[in-house]
Amino acid sequence: MNEQEGTLIDYFERTEPIEMLEEIGGHSPYPADVKLINRLETLHGLTKPVINVLLQYVILSDNGKIHQTRVLSMASHLELNNIKTAQQALEFFKAQHAIKKKWEEENLREQGGKDLRLFTSDETYKKFTEILQHNGQTNVDDGFQSLVNQAYKEYIEIEQNSPQASLVKKH
Repeated sequence: MNEQEGTLIDYFERTEPIEMLEEIGGHSPYPADVKLINRLETLHGLTKPVINVLLQYVILSDNGKIHQTRVLSMASHLELNNIKTAQQALEFFKAQHAIKKKWEEENLREQGGKDLRLFTSDETYKKFTEILQHNGQTNVDDGFQSLVNQAYKEYIEIEQNSPQASLVKKH
């Protein structure tokens, strides 16, 4: 564990989840978010530091939003894995993120329309195909792959430069 992670874990350990949401959002949390926090404590038995890590992970990975369904699903995984500390939760989510990133990288490298459609609807794929053909792209799958890779790189850059990402860096 490096110094930055140690500082972040200390923050998660000493901060109330509602307080953390206030700092992130700049205002009192929404009543639905407060209910969600209470539900995570009472029904799932999660500790406040684990709730903080969970909420921070969801906020960072979902562009600042708290999707209750996703939070509850992840809470079940944390509960089943007997995660009790911020350190354990952080390691859990690092592992989950690494698995997701590896899968995305492997699938982004795949060639052929069927594999590429994992990332978009048939309608969107068709529109990309038309745009590429209109622009003189002869190998549609390579052109589509290029667009998907570029969009993914831009998404990663936006995610890394988001205000939420800077909050993690501060603590």
